[in-house]
Amino acid sequence: MISRKTCKLPPFPDQGYYQVEDYSGTDTFSLYYSCNANYDLDGPNYPRCEGGAWLNKHPNCILVTGSPGVDEEDIRK
Repeated sequence: MISRKTCKLPPFPDQGYYQVEDYSGTDTFSLYYSCNANYDLDGPNYPRCEGGAWLNKHPNCILVTGSPGVDEEDIRK
């Protein structure tokens, strides 16, 4: 029996989520990251797993200042 290494799925980012992409039952796949409204990705949106190792770091979701509905006072709290 062949043992394949695979990457452990990371936790979802604060104010964001991801979907597993390109998974065909092998040890190679990608994650597609998105952020909630008023947040943008900081980092790659398609980290890739190959042979049990992540080839990219995982992104974070950062608040976009000046977005409609974002109170600048709340950002400083």
